[in-house]
Amino acid sequence: MHKLKIRQQFALVLLIILLTILCIGYAVSVLAGKIVLQKNIVYVGSMLEKIEQEANYVDDKGSAVINFLQNDGLLQDYFEGEMGGEYYELARQMDQLLTSIKIIYPETSDIVLCGKRIYANITTKRQVDELLSRFGREKAVVCTGIEMQTDVQNEYKAIRYMSPIYSSRSGENYANPIGTCMVSFRLRNFNWNNEFAEMGTNYVLMDNFGQYYPINCEEERAKMITGIFLDHPGSNTVDTREYYLSVKKNHSNNLYVISYTDKQELLMDVTYVQRLIFIFGAAGIAALLLVCGLLYHSIVSPIYILEQYMGRIAAGNFKEVKNHVTVRGSCEMIRLARVMNEMTDELEERSRRIINTTNTLYEVDIEKQKAEIAFLRSQINPHFLYNALEIIKGICMKNNLPEGAMVAGNLGKIFRYSIKGGDVVLLADEIGMARAYIDIQKTRFPYKVDVVYNLAEETLKMPVAGMILQPILENVFLHSVEKTTAMTTLYLASKLEGEELYLTVQDDGVGIHKETLEELKRLMSAGSVHQSQHVGLANVNFRLRLMYGENYGLIVESRWGEGTKVVVHMRSTPLYRSDKE
Repeated sequence: MHKLKIRQQFALVLLIILLTILCIGYAVSVLAGKIVLQKNIVYVGSMLEKIEQEANYVDDKGSAVINFLQNDGLLQDYFEGEMGGEYYELARQMDQLLTSIKIIYPETSDIVLCGKRIYANITTKRQVDELLSRFGREKAVVCTGIEMQTDVQNEYKAIRYMSPIYSSRSGENYANPIGTCMVSFRLRNFNWNNEFAEMGTNYVLMDNFGQYYPINCEEERAKMITGIFLDHPGSNTVDTREYYLSVKKNHSNNLYVISYTDKQELLMDVTYVQRLIFIFGAAGIAALLLVCGLLYHSIVSPIYILEQYMGRIAAGNFKEVKNHVTVRGSCEMIRLARVMNEMTDELEERSRRIINTTNTLYEVDIEKQKAEIAFLRSQINPHFLYNALEIIKGICMKNNLPEGAMVAGNLGKIFRYSIKGGDVVLLADEIGMARAYIDIQKTRFPYKVDVVYNLAEETLKMPVAGMILQPILENVFLHSVEKTTAMTTLYLASKLEGEELYLTVQDDGVGIHKETLEELKRLMSAGSVHQSQHVGLANVNFRLRLMYGENYGLIVESRWGEGTKVVVHMRSTPLYRSDKE
């Protein structure tokens, strides 16, 4: 086998295992049924012995009752006494005696006394006459067989025992029969009804006259079993492809114990086991193929690839050194290929690092110069514009123009806030910028705006995103104040709920049309900024979601003719902070 290639070795091992699995499965399928049947025959034999012992126990109980009555003087008086005044008292005492026997032996269904008169509870006179004619010559206790009995409650099967009663008194009748005693027991009251109830084999008790009692099967099944037995007289076993029947006769009471095993029902479990073996065998074969496939791809295939790669290099094809060898398999094979690739790449990698480092330093130097120029330019332009606004403010104050001075001053505050403020500012600074913007707009729309502030003190020192109120306020003046001649009330509030911070900007202006509001919400939920008339609100919402997360941003509510409400939902601490803080 060592001369075979590794793939051929794998195929041979797989074939051997497959043949072994098939042979085992076939052997189990053929032998399992025979073994089960043989074990069942042995088991049924032991069960027949148990049923026979139980039948003997019933015989002993019948003999015990009859012998007890045989030796009881009250029974002697009952059989030999004459009718008269004392007889009724004697009958009452006899009735008490028989009742006590039934209490001691609860299986007792009926006791019959036959002499000068007949005493019976269930058995009719016709049945008594029939039994006497059939067994009247017997001189000891005899089992008369199985019969159906009926009481006031239900119908059941019983077994009856019968014996003559002999006189025990001195005189001319001494040791002569003076009557007959019959005792019957309900068969359902004995242990076999529980012990054999769940057995796979059916058991039936039958007498010489074809009367039967089903121990652990239905009436129809018992009738079929006794029919098979009667069709094969003198046979102790009947073995066919469909069933196995075994008979054991109890000579002491002339009863037959019959067992019936349906082979198909018995072998159902064997068939189930065979199916399980087939399933597990198929699963084992599939697992074997999977393992062989994994071994092939993890060991055999990488060996072939590495062998071919080294063969090309050994043949003088040095261009292969620049190409990476790629294998898929076990960790050892992958590590071996990686080491080979690292060896061929080491020199080229060193050269590439030198070039990349030089280019990176050059690009960093250029970006540094651009940043310095942009910083100087940003310092010149804002200061120039801010100083110009201060000059305008001074001219207005000098010429007694307070409104112009106020506008220029507030505009300077807004400009300085927008330049020096960062992405994250204190809410107090953001509110200051909002007040300056509102004051400028109130100069434009005198007597048209009434502003109400409701700011929670604990919120003013909270960090918030910068320049978020100005676009909202701009929409209020542009779409509400400017488009109506009535007084507009502007409500600006803040509150803190746990770690959630809410800013509310609400007006009672003209509101927003339903279609426009839906378009605005769609624009904000898109997650990006597009060119539209509501780009300011969309921009603020986009910034808030970037800074605080997808669950935060603007909540816009409006109804045409009633006004608009914008809620800014933030966390008390942003997810990130600006470098300018």
